[in-house]
Amino acid sequence: MNNMLSKGKDSAFRRIITVIILLPLFVLLVLKASPKVFGGVTVLAVLWGGVEWVTLMGVRKFPSVIVFPLLILALIYTSIDFAVPVPMVMLAAACWWLIAAILVVRYPRHAALWSQNVIIKALMGVFCLVPCWIAINYIRLSFIDGPDTLLFVFLLIWAMDSGAWFAGRKWGKTPLMPSVSPGKTREGLLGGLVAAGCVTVFALYWSKTPFQIIPGAVVLCLMTAIFSVVGDLFESMLKREAGIKDSGCLLPGHGGLLDRIDSLLAAAPVFVFGAMLLEKILR
Repeated sequence: MNNMLSKGKDSAFRRIITVIILLPLFVLLVLKASPKVFGGVTVLAVLWGGVEWVTLMGVRKFPSVIVFPLLILALIYTSIDFAVPVPMVMLAAACWWLIAAILVVRYPRHAALWSQNVIIKALMGVFCLVPCWIAINYIRLSFIDGPDTLLFVFLLIWAMDSGAWFAGRKWGKTPLMPSVSPGKTREGLLGGLVAAGCVTVFALYWSKTPFQIIPGAVVLCLMTAIFSVVGDLFESMLKREAGIKDSGCLLPGHGGLLDRIDSLLAAAPVFVFGAMLLEKILR
């Protein structure tokens, strides 16, 4: 028992140290880095995500393990300077995350349709990783106050995650998706939405957003927060099928990189697609 408590404290300590070291560097990267530096760092992050995705696919042998990361690199290369039609990519990504949500809700009833098929899992990885890279770079380069907007998207995701964790621990009773992630509860989901809503209202007030935009902006941000949970649950589902606890061990106390960005994979493309749609509606 004492050994388990010691391990738990050690894990919590490593998580805190990792956050203390990486968070300031991350904020500086988002707000101050040049487009080339930011793009390069995010390419490396997505490539590492591709390496971890190979584990979720169940591929272990060389040279098969390098095929998927090379595919991701090739697809990102074609997306540099947004040579691809970004609205179409974001539409495809939004449709994909709706499908992913259905897969999560129906798990494990229909898992046999995809769980043993490496090609399908590879396509899942492409739709998760590449649009996310395009989305975060597009937000930073093409949105008004792009770096601040991107940081807001991260704050929205963190608020959703932290609010869900706190509300789930204090009031959580009803499982959300017990077959996918037994620890998540409906009360936690509601608490996360409240936290995300508070961050959204504060940001809209701080930025002096025109009144006519506020209702649509609130809906967009809450939908982004909800899909951040879908991204989290989707990766949890893949890990459960692969029989692993973490996607990797890159970040001490946090597991793999995918374990940290799973929410972003869904949230960033949904935010960009929703923002584009909102802009068309308000014209």
